[in-house]
Amino acid sequence: MNAIKSPGGNRGGEQEQRNLPNCSTKKIEFNENPLPGNKVAEIGVLSACVADSMKLDPVRAIVGPDDFYMGGVKAVFTKMLELHSKDSGLTGSPFLVRIETSFEHHQDYQKFQDLFDSLRPITGTTATHFARIVHETASRRRIIALTYEANLKAFDPAFDLNDIIEELLEPLSRLEGGCL
Repeated sequence: MNAIKSPGGNRGGEQEQRNLPNCSTKKIEFNENPLPGNKVAEIGVLSACVADSMKLDPVRAIVGPDDFYMGGVKAVFTKMLELHSKDSGLTGSPFLVRIETSFEHHQDYQKFQDLFDSLRPITGTTATHFARIVHETASRRRIIALTYEANLKAFDPAFDLNDIIEELLEPLSRLEGGCL
């Protein structure tokens, strides 16, 4: 299977590499339905981690940046991880200010500012709850992308049926362990 490596966490808290289907989930639509995503959960993960940055470690064990569907949330989560690795004691308002400052010169700063304004009310205890929701919806998008590619190949007689089946089985079997 063609796959790309993506940083992600395992349930033990250590960084690992996960193989993700090599196709863009953003380009796929079925009957004009958007792919699954959960804006509330994605923003909830960020909010909870701002409230208590120590929750970033257990959250990172559940989701990685590529699990976030909203591009801005993905960028902010990536920046949170970067800042947390430099100063793990920073939390709450000072942590949020440091994150906001890092986006001051971004071309879409106002959109990020609106996102930052929405991060203030949630507490750190909800971080892993929202992370699990984000991970589940990311897995759903990956399944859709994977089966979409297989569907296209199944209509083309140039592709061997056994190869199509093999390309589906290996990543789907990883889903049982929550690693897709």
